Amino acid sequence: MADWTTVNYGGQPTSTPTSTAQVGGNQQAASVTSTSTVTITPSPVVVQPAAAQNNAAQNNNNAQQGSQNNQGSQNNQGSQNNNGNNNNNNNNNNGGNTTPQTTPSNSSPGTKRGLAYDNTSPNMNIFSQYQNKLSWGYNWVSSRGSLPTSMEYIPMLHSTDGTFTGPWSSDVDAAKSAAGGNTLYLMSFNEPDQTGQSNMSPGAAAAAFGQYMSPHAAGNVKLGAPSVSNGVGNNGAGNPMGIDWLKSFMGSCSSCPIDFVNIHWYGCDNGCSIDDDVKDFQSQVGKASAIGKPVWVTEFGAKGDADRQEQFMGQILPWLDGHAGVERYSYFMAKEGILTQGNGVSGLGQKYATS
Repeated sequence: MADWTTVNYGGQPTSTPTSTAQVGGNQQAASVTSTSTVTITPSPVVVQPAAAQNNAAQNNNNAQQGSQNNQGSQNNQGSQNNNGNNNNNNNNNNGGNTTPQTTPSNSSPGTKRGLAYDNTSPNMNIFSQYQNKLSWGYNWVSSRGSLPTSMEYIPMLHSTDGTFTGPWSSDVDAAKSAAGGNTLYLMSFNEPDQTGQSNMSPGAAAAAFGQYMSPHAAGNVKLGAPSVSNGVGNNGAGNPMGIDWLKSFMGSCSSCPIDFVNIHWYGCDNGCSIDDDVKDFQSQVGKASAIGKPVWVTEFGAKGDADRQEQFMGQILPWLDGHAGVERYSYFMAKEGILTQGNGVSGLGQKYATS
């Protein structure tokens, strides 16, 4: 069972699990020592972000959340809601990037928008009334936890740590059975470009994809590439981050049965405008689209208070719904103070669930 800490990324705090097990497996990357002081207790503690260890990046997120996911209880989803993404500070490098045209999507908006949640999330039935907009969910692990059975659940293999690979095949079999004749989507490793997440080189991730993901590519099953942050430069282990990591992985895994790519994005926290965030987000989606696969944006969020996030949503949600290259997306996340409040949906959550 994992302990939980509260990590402050310059925006609102986000809970990330930590465990004594280090994410391992095929990771060839060297371990990175965080300069943050982390006290792990059953109760949340506040952790200040480490100083940026990489030049261009600042994005390093040593967010320590590793594996864990209290897996025995089907709520073992915890792991990571990795917002390790703090790393994704990306600094809004828009210069010279072209943004894709907004064109009508072949899929209805209701099939695109989903929920990212974990075992700190409340009973997810509070979102049941919004299923005309929210049709699916995932929780960084491979069993659904509290997601309503009427919503599509998408399992993820968070990393090659045994905590996750152990139940993977049996959980996938259960998901196949639940899907019936419908398409079953599977997501692979969470932010392998970040040392605080699944932490793998592109080559190691390609080998692990072949071992754990490819065997399930049959019939109605579709597989996603590992999710990457919007970090830039190299991480502390010397591996590329963000889209550069994804491109390298796709090259190393050119024969892998990959049906969609998966990206994360977080806005800047140093005073940039909402328009700057919107342009940077659109640019990141454009870079992912250029790889030539449908794009899933499974973590994204603007920094700042709820009003600023609502303004960002007001521009981005219609754009995502109308973008033909974006197949799925989920805002970060169904958690107290973000999309939920007390035993219900927050104002921001209602904006996300109804717009």
